[in-house]
Amino acid sequence: MVSKGRHSKNEINAAFKTLSSEGFDVIFNKNGHRWGRVVCLACGERFTVHSTPRNPGSHAQQITRFAQAHAHHQETP
Repeated sequence: MVSKGRHSKNEINAAFKTLSSEGFDVIFNKNGHRWGRVVCLACGERFTVHSTPRNPGSHAQQITRFAQAHAHHQETP
């Protein structure tokens, strides 16, 4: 059993660790196949995190790409 707020796949947990300090919020909200969401705090856009992805490494890369696409929000002018 995995504790609340921690994903069962290590690849996805590693992607979460890079997000927490970059202006993103990881919200645990189990509902069906959804484990939770990653939310950009600047614009409010959300990315759904699945509880049992077919390929955990690929899903972790999708989370990282979402963070890279929203990295411009975190830059200070």
